[in-house]
Amino acid sequence: MPKEKLNYLTPNDLTLTREEVNLQLTLGLQTCKTKKDVCDLLNDVRFHERKVAPSYEPKIRYLEFIDVSNPNNKTKRFNVWNIVTNQKIGQIRWDTGWRCYIFDDGELKMAEGCEFEMFEKLKELKINRTEERK
Repeated sequence: MPKEKLNYLTPNDLTLTREEVNLQLTLGLQTCKTKKDVCDLLNDVRFHERKVAPSYEPKIRYLEFIDVSNPNNKTKRFNVWNIVTNQKIGQIRWDTGWRCYIFDDGELKMAEGCEFEMFEKLKELKINRTEERK
């Protein structure tokens, strides 16, 4: 039996207000019968949130990505430098164990999903702090 995609959010849903989206999510959760259905629903929501999330364009650039790839290798490598302090902070490279490109600073490894969650948390903290200061 093929896996049924919930297709929770459609292009028409992108015009909904946050309250309307929350209501749709609540209604969607009420139709879930198993824990797997809930996980599939939330994964579908996350997928669409990433597609429609406004791109973040910083006012000032702090990082530089220097291509240090070996022409004989299949994958690319980039050293990541902090432009302000002129320090190497890590490297973006292919990780065979993770089977994706990762950021590696020698101690910490992060893939795209980890960095997206970190970005979301930073954004949430900024919004909360701004609201608290009002």
